[in-house]
Amino acid sequence: MSHSEADPHTDKIQQLLFALGKAYLERHEYAQAQEKFRQLLEIGVDNPDVVLNAALSALSLHDLSNSALQLYERAVAANPHSRALLENLSALFVRAEVKTAFADEIIQLAMNVETESMALLPPSDSAQRDVLENLWWQGQFDGALVFLDDNHYSAQAVDLALTFAYQAIAKDETIHDEEKVARILNALEQISPAESLTSLRDYLTLRLSLPEILHETDTHNDDLEEFRFILGLISMEDFFSQLKNGVQRERFILRKFDLKTEILDA
Repeated sequence: MSHSEADPHTDKIQQLLFALGKAYLERHEYAQAQEKFRQLLEIGVDNPDVVLNAALSALSLHDLSNSALQLYERAVAANPHSRALLENLSALFVRAEVKTAFADEIIQLAMNVETESMALLPPSDSAQRDVLENLWWQGQFDGALVFLDDNHYSAQAVDLALTFAYQAIAKDETIHDEEKVARILNALEQISPAESLTSLRDYLTLRLSLPEILHETDTHNDDLEEFRFILGLISMEDFFSQLKNGVQRERFILRKFDLKTEILDA
């Protein structure tokens, strides 16, 4: 196979690694995120977004290895105005008592950023949910999707799934779109319904937006497999095996909702 023929496949791998790294970051699975961005850097993908996210992953793990310190310098050079990068780096250097010219520079830059932008602090997750719930209750689901696209926070994946669920329930419908179903199933795995009344409500909302039974088999679908890979629902090895072999698989298996089994006995 010629190099030109391999390029589209290489580009797809790079896009998938980046998307998966971002998904792990959003889910606070920092070691997995760091691994994906490390792989991108190793194959020569070093644009500012990749370097920034690689640095943020390492920061979240409090990594002060020589390779991490070199990465932080690259990230600051490529993203000199990233508040998240500067503030997290500063906090790490202060806590670990790192005494270098680079550390001193970062600490000073972070202090300047904090002074200039105290009024611009992002709202908490609970504040984000308050905005979304107001949009949901008013039936403004397109507005909710725009809000989610403009804001990034830890519970975003669950709230996006809930937006799809509320939209379907408002229309007295169930969700059959494969991408939305995958998002909802992923969100269900992140919710512990016994944790609080809010968690129970979220779980029931998501669950009741799905058909009573989802169970079908079809031939391999590259786009759907990519999406499942990005969400972390299948491993990289399984993804590339299916991409190569075109194997059949069951899309989803979901039985009729049973309150006792799924909630009371969980």
